[in-house]
Amino acid sequence: MKHFLLLLIGISVSYTLFPQRDNRAAGTLAADIRQAGEERLKLNIYPVPFRDGNFTISSDKEIAALRITNVIGQEVYKSTFGIPVNEIKVSVPNAGRGIYIIIIVFSDNTRTVRRISSEGSSS
Repeated sequence: MKHFLLLLIGISVSYTLFPQRDNRAAGTLAADIRQAGEERLKLNIYPVPFRDGNFTISSDKEIAALRITNVIGQEVYKSTFGIPVNEIKVSVPNAGRGIYIIIIVFSDNTRTVRRISSEGSSS
């Protein structure tokens, strides 16, 4: 009985201490990565950092809404587009120096979040 208990304890310790192998085929993981990469979003925000509150957002997907907040969550810009667009020229009045959070909602109801920095005004 003692030998059986020692064997049982030894097996359970070896399973918990040593990592187990992944039983998936290596080709499966590569296929998953490839599929995720094919659906990559093309989104450009420029210039970075922006100055005088003006910058442009362009995307290969249609943009339905845009919201910009500062880092403490105060909304500084919000716009909803009746007809979705692929490029937006944004003007944020009184955008001081700092980091801003851009929330972009696309026409298919997916969204993405980006950070952008501002140098403030040039004057």
